[in-house]
Amino acid sequence: MDRVNVSRVKPPISKADLMRAYLLAPIAGPSGLPSGIRGPSYVWAILHDARVSLRQW
Repeated sequence: MDRVNVSRVKPPISKADLMRAYLLAPIAGPSGLPSGIRGPSYVWAILHDARVSLRQW
């Protein structure tokens, strides 16, 4: 799968956007993400979930 489907974000969040954000983690909040990333609040929440961050940030 190359995207995350979120009901309130059209088009879906791409895997490339998630990878761009992951490389910047930890991020203080959604506003810390670069412009152009779709659904910054969702991306931030995904990256800061303990299952993704492995409790590293």
